[in-house]
Amino acid sequence: MMAEPERSLKVFVSGDVNGKFNSLFSRISSIQKKMGKFDLLFCVGSFFGNDMSQWVPYKDGEKEVPVETYILGCNDDEYAQHFMEDGGGELCSNVTYLGKSGLFTSTSGLTVGYLSGRDGGDKDDFSHFSKADVDALKRKILNTSTFKGIDILLTSVWPKDVNKYGTELKQQPTCASESVAQLALAVKPRYHFSGLEGISYERNPYRNHKLLTGQQSHVSRFVALAHAGNKDKLKYLYAFNIVPLKYIGADELHKQPVDTTECPYILQWYNVESIQIFQFILVACVSQGYESRHMTLLASQKFVIAVRISLI
Repeated sequence: MMAEPERSLKVFVSGDVNGKFNSLFSRISSIQKKMGKFDLLFCVGSFFGNDMSQWVPYKDGEKEVPVETYILGCNDDEYAQHFMEDGGGELCSNVTYLGKSGLFTSTSGLTVGYLSGRDGGDKDDFSHFSKADVDALKRKILNTSTFKGIDILLTSVWPKDVNKYGTELKQQPTCASESVAQLALAVKPRYHFSGLEGISYERNPYRNHKLLTGQQSHVSRFVALAHAGNKDKLKYLYAFNIVPLKYIGADELHKQPVDTTECPYILQWYNVESIQIFQFILVACVSQGYESRHMTLLASQKFVIAVRISLI
C-alpha cells in the first residue's frame, strides 16, 4: 500500500543556530521561493548565542520567521533566561520552545520525541537531563497499545556508538550519551537528529530488528547537523519530505535500503532496577520450593519477561 501523496509534509531540521537567525531564516526563505512553502522547522543544539541582537526584531515582530519553528531547550545555564521554566511555549510569533522532554504530535499526525539539554548522569537541572528523565520519556512514548515507533527524535546530544557498523565518522563527538542511545533503541525513530558538535554526519540506515528473528520493523536514520552559517560550509540545514508513520502501510514502512546495517546500539539490561527484579524473582522461586538446578533457569526466564515490561 503506497502512502497518499497529500499526507506528505515538507520539513526542515537545523543544527545549532547560536543566535545567527538571519543566516538561517534567509536561507529558508530562499529555499521556499524555489521549492514552495515548508510545513515545519525543527532546531537541535543551541538556538541562542552570546549575541542576541538578531533576535530582537523577530521577538518584537519587526521581522517574520518564515516557517513554523520548534526548538529544543538550553544546553548551557547562561542561556536559560531565554526559556520559560514551566514547560514549553511560544517565544515569538512562529517560534515555539518544545520543553525539556516529551512527545509532540503535529496537526498532520507527525510524531516527534524530544529531549533537551546535555547528559548530566544523575544531575537534573534546566540544561541537563538525567537517566530518570530519559526513562520517563521512554515510558511516555512506549505507553500506547498501537506503538510501532515515532517519526522523528530530536536530541541535542549524540547517541553513543551511533557510527558502529555505519558510515565512517572522521571526527568523534565529545559528549555522546549512552542514555540517548538507549532512548533511540527503545522508541525506534525513523529519523534521529542531533547537534552541538559542529559536525555534519549522515549515517546509513540501521534496522530495528534482528534478521530472521523477531517481527520486522522499519529502519532508522541518524543525521547530525553543523552550526548555522559555519565558515567551513558544513551542512547545517536538512530538508526532506515525510509521510507520518500512522498513514504508511506495513509493506512500504518496512522497506530496507540496500545499505541498511545492524542496529549500532546494545540493550542495557543490567541496571540496578533489573538486578533487583532478578533478586526478587529468585527469592520467590526459593519460597515456592523449586529445586536448585531448576531455580536459576526459571528465575532467568521470568526475569527477561519482567525486565522487558519494566522498560515500558
